[in-house]
Amino acid sequence: MPIRSQEARQFAIDKLAQIQKGNQFQPPSEEGTLLFPGFDGGGEWGGAAADPEGIMYINSSEMPWIMTMNKVIKGQKEDMATIGKNVYKAACISCHGANLEGSNLYGNVPSLVNLKDRIDKPQLIKTLKNGKGVMPSFGTLSENALNALSAYLLQTEEKDNNKDVAATWPYPYTFGGYKRFIAPDGLAAINPPWGQLSAIDLNLGEIKWQVTLGNVESIKIAGITQTGTENYGGPIVTAGNLIFIAATTDSKIRAFDKSTGKELWSAKLPAPGFSTPATFSKNGKQFIVTAAGGGKIGQRSSGYYVAYAL
Repeated sequence: MPIRSQEARQFAIDKLAQIQKGNQFQPPSEEGTLLFPGFDGGGEWGGAAADPEGIMYINSSEMPWIMTMNKVIKGQKEDMATIGKNVYKAACISCHGANLEGSNLYGNVPSLVNLKDRIDKPQLIKTLKNGKGVMPSFGTLSENALNALSAYLLQTEEKDNNKDVAATWPYPYTFGGYKRFIAPDGLAAINPPWGQLSAIDLNLGEIKWQVTLGNVESIKIAGITQTGTENYGGPIVTAGNLIFIAATTDSKIRAFDKSTGKELWSAKLPAPGFSTPATFSKNGKQFIVTAAGGGKIGQRSSGYYVAYAL
């Protein structure tokens, strides 16, 4: 339970009392099921680095999520827009958000609020069927589902009282969307560390060392000098016994001693470097470069690539 404030602690206690907890294969539920370390990790995003000695270096996010399922009421007659809302919950909510607000969770997913001012139904149906940019095709949806989704997104008054939710979405539940277990102060509803960097000895199957990665400087917690942060983007390891990693929400790139995990250097980036650094040599000088694009989990975006000479 968080100790940074009574408000955060009580929120976590109350919420945990309401949701489902169990073993690691606990299925999702209507009341909400705790998922930890979450959809985006432990060590899931960005990959790992490994050296010839058989040591793997990998960063991890320590963020709990709550997975909720919404029950579909079979036989309930609804207008097309209401049916379309259920299709949206099943197919679109994970990227575009519960309130059509868009998301920067997996990149810059646009808002669909007032979509009718920007696109007509034929264009929308074509996009849904074919996909666009990072959006995949939803051509496997039935014509009924596509028409219902269009009615919901474009706020039209189409009626079809011969259709019900189950006819358009024939499964018993829809997914409630990706929701972090966040306290009212906007931070994880658990104690730090919220991000770590680990060295794993693959020869022995043991953790060699583990350190906190990143810091939320705006908060001070008694007895905790570094909080760690959620992180996206992996590390690289060099023949000079260094690990370089950005990835954290505090917009820093860091270098660590690969043998001990001691932080040796850091520098501020113009936005979070949610990317894996690269190293290259030019005219006998070695460089480290990383993309500092930000743009995820509420962080500012930028168009910078930042390089450092060693």
